[in-house]
Amino acid sequence: MSKNKEPKKTKELIISPDVRKVAEEVIKAEKLELPAKIEYVLIYPYISKSVLGRCRRNGLELKFFSKVDYLIEMSGDVWDALDDKTKYVLTYHELLHVLPILNEKSGEWKMRLRKHDVMDFYRIIKKHGIDWFDNLRTVAGSVYDLSPEKQEKITI
Repeated sequence: MSKNKEPKKTKELIISPDVRKVAEEVIKAEKLELPAKIEYVLIYPYISKSVLGRCRRNGLELKFFSKVDYLIEMSGDVWDALDDKTKYVLTYHELLHVLPILNEKSGEWKMRLRKHDVMDFYRIIKKHGIDWFDNLRTVAGSVYDLSPEKQEKITI
């Protein structure tokens, strides 16, 4: 093993009532209409040191077995270190990726992922400012003891 490499850590996935609770607050407060089944997962110690949260649309097979349309995943170590406001905005950000589209003819929902309308979502910037993500990067940099260069590569 090289001197600079850490030993590979085993990932642990936990269905999170805490993330679900925050998501329910966001959905209600932001008046989001989401006719989709979403599950919320914390991944410990992290998804990766540069991915703090993500929204995944489940494909046909996973949806068949899980009955879930989307997974919202958060890096556990960072989630545990965040204040309530930042948890709220991060969850809001991930929920905005959920994009169910109604087929008018069949009446069925087609599940898609919404891309960012800027480097973030306009609604979040308007309501929470543009520095919320810098605060998130700072917390992650502290949790993982990252250099400024590595902090700049953090995404959600």
